[in-house]
Amino acid sequence: MKRAVQWLRNAWRKPGRAQQVGFSYRAVFETPEGRAVLLDLAKYCNVATTSFVAGDPHQTALNEGRRDTFNHIAEMLGLTPADFPEIVKEQDA
Repeated sequence: MKRAVQWLRNAWRKPGRAQQVGFSYRAVFETPEGRAVLLDLAKYCNVATTSFVAGDPHQTALNEGRRDTFNHIAEMLGLTPADFPEIVKEQDA
């Protein structure tokens, strides 16, 4: 089972709520405005770069937290890391 599906089932136990939340992610991010926000988040969360900052484990942890948040959103949308190069290309367009 995908992590996103498992997350929804564990987080939203009320019948139908997990499905509604999953649908809401798609409804929000599949609009042109949502896509613009997704691209901005990809950039802010450093999807195309490493989280590691030499000599600063706190910044590394912060960066990794950002990346994890983006990865969660991407997974909720059914995106995979194979889709990220296209997202990065869209950022630069």
